[in-house]
Amino acid sequence: MMGQKPEILIVDDNVEWTSNLQDILQVEGYIVAIAHDGRTALSLSNEKTFDLAIVDFKLPDRTGLELIGELSRVCIQTVYIIVTGYASLHSALEAVKQKSIIAYETKPLDMKRFLNLINQVIKRGEVQKELHESEERFRNLVFNLTDLVMEIDSQGKFTYVSPQIFNIFGYTPEEALGLNAFEFVHPDDIPKCMEAMASTRQVVNLEYRSRHKDGHYVHASTSGKIVPDVHGGNSLISVLRDITEQKNVEAEKKELERRAYISSRLTSIGEMAAGIAHEINNPLTSVIGFADLLLERKDVPDDIRQSLEVIHSGSVRVAGIVRQLLAFARQDRVKKEYVNVNEIIENTLAMMAYTMKSENMEVRTHLASGLPGTMGVAGQLQQVFLNIIMNAETEMKRAHGKGKLLVETEAIDNVIRISFEDDGPGIAPETLDRIFEPFFTTRDVGEGTGLGLSICHGIITEHRGRLYVRSELGKGATFIVELPVIAVQEQVELAEAVVDEAEKVTGAKILVVDDEPGVQKFLKQVLTAGGHNVETVDNAEEAMERIKGGRYDLILTDIKMPGMSGIELYKNVQKVARSLSRRVMFMTGDVISTDTRDFLSRTKAPHIPKPFDIEKLVKDINGMLTGNRG
Repeated sequence: MMGQKPEILIVDDNVEWTSNLQDILQVEGYIVAIAHDGRTALSLSNEKTFDLAIVDFKLPDRTGLELIGELSRVCIQTVYIIVTGYASLHSALEAVKQKSIIAYETKPLDMKRFLNLINQVIKRGEVQKELHESEERFRNLVFNLTDLVMEIDSQGKFTYVSPQIFNIFGYTPEEALGLNAFEFVHPDDIPKCMEAMASTRQVVNLEYRSRHKDGHYVHASTSGKIVPDVHGGNSLISVLRDITEQKNVEAEKKELERRAYISSRLTSIGEMAAGIAHEINNPLTSVIGFADLLLERKDVPDDIRQSLEVIHSGSVRVAGIVRQLLAFARQDRVKKEYVNVNEIIENTLAMMAYTMKSENMEVRTHLASGLPGTMGVAGQLQQVFLNIIMNAETEMKRAHGKGKLLVETEAIDNVIRISFEDDGPGIAPETLDRIFEPFFTTRDVGEGTGLGLSICHGIITEHRGRLYVRSELGKGATFIVELPVIAVQEQVELAEAVVDEAEKVTGAKILVVDDEPGVQKFLKQVLTAGGHNVETVDNAEEAMERIKGGRYDLILTDIKMPGMSGIELYKNVQKVARSLSRRVMFMTGDVISTDTRDFLSRTKAPHIPKPFDIEKLVKDINGMLTGNRG
């Protein structure tokens, strides 16, 4: 009792007997209290806890057994000795039924023997008290842990689980006991769990997925020890922690890092693509332009005409590739309209219906009714959907000669989500990180350019959306397109050059400003042939000098040039010849930046992309001259 004197309560209606016993026990060093009835005994027990109670079998207000039953609810750690002067087999049997009654003694007592019994009973009570306190500490510890404490025997069955199993897995301890723990482990994680149980290592640290009562899987981290069990096998005593939230955060962080990495790479490649487009479009403008002019001539010999057609066809093909690069670099300015995504998907699937059916592809759709709309270019979105579907068809056909494709739409938090889930071979992790890179392809040479998905990524980004993929090797792939819900039209419409039919205007004085000699020469030839008086310069500074010293009907200028840009030229023209600034047409061979878009939208200044369509160029210039002359 850690140096404290044991306290004993004597409950007996024999006053003389209790007084004598009190004296004897006090001499032995005990602290003794006396009660002559059950009521007094209960009152004393409410005031303090006794180590031992010596209770007469018969009391004035109740039996000793009834009193002990009441005292046990108040004094959990007290042990009892029953004494009686009227011993019987029945009373003895009734006494031993109560676990807290340690001994049953008859009067008159052998005092020496009785004192020895008291000493033993108190020691036993001390052991029971320590055991009880230990159990309470264990119970408080286990019950207040947020982690699950469990024991699994060599057969894999739960032999102990703490109450936290309900919070983590939805089972009560009573439901879980006896169940096989491996029945709940995710099939992919069973081998490593079995290996851990069979391991010779004493300490086990393991992460795996285990099924919740409602069917979803919980990510668990367990740390425990293998110990021998009573059956000659091994049991695992361990603490399990629910790390689902941690895993979700890690997965989200990894996904964000992956997106940032891809976005960074795409931005760099986009900038490179824009630069390439600029450098190619300038000379390509003159190549296609002069080829067009020569093909219009009637005096070109047939053999030369054939060569010109090859040159023209090849150049137009290059121009198409450049347009794809510009689309990837998010340059192409096209008018967005309010579109119905479900309708675009249905049209796309209708277009592919025969091919999918003939290739043994089963297509299912779950298109949300009442799906909100968005602003977009229907043709571009259809291009994205078509590319994803065709890629899925190709991969499924390669994998097993047939396949299943599920196309779903839904609206979540102001986002339209379109998913394309196939049962193809899946995508390797090392490929996932590069799948949207331009020119990256897993196909054989000649089977793909590697531009398809990168262009799709650029289109969806231009639509203020996201394109990403989820896949595991061997488990198919799901491409997901997310577009913003837009209730009203929000597009910024950039002014087009005037294209209305108008009477032909000739004799206009036009200044062409472009740093590419071939473009200057081509434009001068085309516009001169149209009856105009054309001057060319290769920089904006010289153009300003000419504008200050002369009078022009129209300025046709490139946007990006060394030194002063076309936009800076326009602003300077506004200062010296404001009316002429309304007759400035811009040319561009590369990416239109956000600032340039804003400028063109704000000023309503027309622009035309390189390489030119001669007929459209002449028509646009004629329209500007007609609308602005007078």
